[in-house]
This record gives sequence, structure tokens and C-alpha cells, in this order.
Amino acid sequence: EARSGLYGEFDLPDDSTILRSARRLLFLGFGVEARQNLNMLSAGSASEAVPLYFSMSRLVDGETDPQTPFAAMLECEGPASLWAALAHDRLPAGPTVNRDAILQAFLALPAHLRRHLGSDLAEKFLARDDPEAVRIIRDAMERSPDVDPGSVAILDAKARLQAGDTDAARVYAETAVALDGNRAESLVALVETHFRNLIPMEKGITESLFALRGETEGTPISAEVDRAVVLA
Repeated sequence: EARSGLYGEFDLPDDSTILRSARRLLFLGFGVEARQNLNMLSAGSASEAVPLYFSMSRLVDGETDPQTPFAAMLECEGPASLWAALAHDRLPAGPTVNRDAILQAFLALPAHLRRHLGSDLAEKFLARDDPEAVRIIRDAMERSPDVDPGSVAILDAKARLQAGDTDAARVYAETAVALDGNRAESLVALVETHFRNLIPMEKGITESLFALRGETEGTPISAEVDRAVVLA
């Protein structure tokens, strides 16, 4: 449906149809595809939504966007604050973040987007030392149909680590590894729980981390994987 009717008379792209298509693709979480369609717009397209859609196309793919038009909207009421939060690498401290509006906008998302965007948003609130916000996001993810239990277990492990409950964190991290032992985040969290209490690691965990170094190189988690290899 998102691909239909993109071309109008004389086989030229129709701007209104392209924008409608981009909205549908963003709804599905298909950022690259939405951006490809937006690039078909005629030069000088007058729609004020275009720069917003371009930014959202990166955010639904899990990227940050330092040049986002949402940059100054962290204090806004309504959904703009959510997209502003997703665009930032870290949320600033203090009252410039409209926490309640961000959480309300997140809870209003369709279930598949809550599953898709929840972990990244929760990480930002973890870094801001806001365990209650993390719990709200985590619970909303868990209630979503077809949720990945590994993602929820990783969040639980990180939240328990931040609270200083390393024993509970280790149980959650072990659950995450059992569900998907090839996920770097699970292994990193498991190593951290062992390191906090100086509990030796199984050799297999270290070998798995070594195997993941090539896959994660150049990604945001690369430095965490390198650190976990040393600690393990």
C-alpha cells in the first residue's frame, strides 16, 4: 500500500502520495525505505513536514540525529518531545526534559513501535538515573504482543545493576544470555554483574565476546564489548 500510486501523470512522482507513503513506512518502522521515498520529492517541496520525516526516518532505525529539527523540542508537550529524546545521544539533566510528555507519547505509540523503540529510550533514562521512567517503558514493552523477552531481561539487568542489586542483575543477565547468547548487550551485562562481585567467568563467555568484536566494531556498543573482554 505504501508503494502504490507514487507516480502520477507522465510517470513523475506525486509529492502528496510520496509524503503519504513516507508516513506509512515510518509507522511500520522502515526508516531507510521512508527516506528513499522522500528523496523522490520534487525540488523545493513546500511541505514543512519533510525535514521532520527525514529525521524520524533515522530515529526509527535506532540512530541519533544531531541535526534534527526536533532538537529544541525536549520541553514541548506532545509527541515532539519523544522524537526529540530519541534524537539525542544523551538526555540533559534538569528541567529541560519534559519527562511526562515523553513517556505519554511513548505509551501512545502502537505496540510494535513500543517494542521497537523502547530499549533505546529506556537506556537514555537509565543514563539520566531515572529508574521509574525505565520501569514504565519496560512494563509497556512487556505488555506488547510478541515482545522479545531478551530485550526486557537486558533492561531488568541494567536497572538492577544501577540500583546496586548485582545478584538480581546477574539472574536477569543469565536469562538474557540463555534466550540469545549471541547478543552483545546480554554478554556485556553478564560480565558486568560478575565483575562487580569479582566472580570468575566461564571461558565460553570470553570466547563469545571475542567472536562478537568484529561484528560490533564501529557500532555504539563496540567500546563496551572491548571492556567486557578485558574484564571477563
